[in-house]
Amino acid sequence: MRWCSGRMRNVNSPPHKRSLRPTRPLPGPYNVGYDRFQSCMAAEQSISANDEIALEQDSRGNLRMAYQKDGYRSWNWNGHGINYVKSGDSGPIVLLIHGFGASVYHWRYIIPELSKKCRVYAVDCLGFGWSDKALVDYEGYGVWTDQISDFIREIINEEHPGEKVVLAGNSLGGYNSLSTAASHPDLVDKVILLNAAGRFDLNYSGDEGNEDKVPSVIDSIVESVVTTIRKYIVGITFLYAKQPARVKQVLRQVYHSHDNVDESLVQSILEPADDPKASEVFYRVITSRGRPINILLDELEKNNMPLFLLWGSEDPWCVPENAAKIEKYYSQTKKTLIVSGHCPHDDTPDQVLNEMYEYLGVK
Repeated sequence: MRWCSGRMRNVNSPPHKRSLRPTRPLPGPYNVGYDRFQSCMAAEQSISANDEIALEQDSRGNLRMAYQKDGYRSWNWNGHGINYVKSGDSGPIVLLIHGFGASVYHWRYIIPELSKKCRVYAVDCLGFGWSDKALVDYEGYGVWTDQISDFIREIINEEHPGEKVVLAGNSLGGYNSLSTAASHPDLVDKVILLNAAGRFDLNYSGDEGNEDKVPSVIDSIVESVVTTIRKYIVGITFLYAKQPARVKQVLRQVYHSHDNVDESLVQSILEPADDPKASEVFYRVITSRGRPINILLDELEKNNMPLFLLWGSEDPWCVPENAAKIEKYYSQTKKTLIVSGHCPHDDTPDQVLNEMYEYLGVK
């Protein structure tokens, strides 16, 4: 049984057999009384019955998307299984893109609330979350740009023909959102970056200078040895990083508030990492890099696409100076700093929701 949208639901039962009220007191933090039950039932009314997502309450009584061990919806993309979520039946279309090592579940507090005023989608990038751990070429991160643009065409535009989307991404997902908007402006209306990853390189030419170099046998051997050593080191790092205590330690370092660093969040990161191919995907991703941010912004500027920087000021990784650099470089930028960490959508979701509502004009 699962506490879903303010009611106890057996996820294996057909809809007509679902109970409309809890049949027994809920354990621990879920025993919150009739008033809380009624408020959760009211919250459910704004979510389309066809797009119902299982909801739960955290230890403080806050509503969020429930963790589902087997994922949510599935889409076949180029022979790969892709996990995604959708919710909401009116308002702007918002597509949420997670960061490195995360999943759609990282938007657990955002999706239930945002879907009251927007049509919300979230997708697991190939190699992460419940999507397949495909051993493909991740260099340049173009595979994700292709995936996201195809998702808009095949899933979103199939349901909402011709409508553009708002892309909102965190960390690596911010980079992927920017890259997709730069490459496919016909699909994207505007972009929201939440502590986006990426580098500036004003001297970048797109030519690494090695295309004409023919490697010798010695060069090939050396490169093979270096790659083997690097893979070994990365493999050890990956195994170390998979320890629950280590994951929680890292999260606490990059979250401003530790309230939401809980077991469900840790579980959502660790379980996908148990896939036999996860270590190789990890290696391929961290040894790759995309085009510089300034090149993507140059492409964005050709279409005068609006850009919103919603940045956690306490992020030790993607520091506020990065947002200032983007703001200075790109004229179509709105920037808002909030007291939050690297993942403001999960760290301080209420602040993020308020800023998103205002930016999207749905407040």
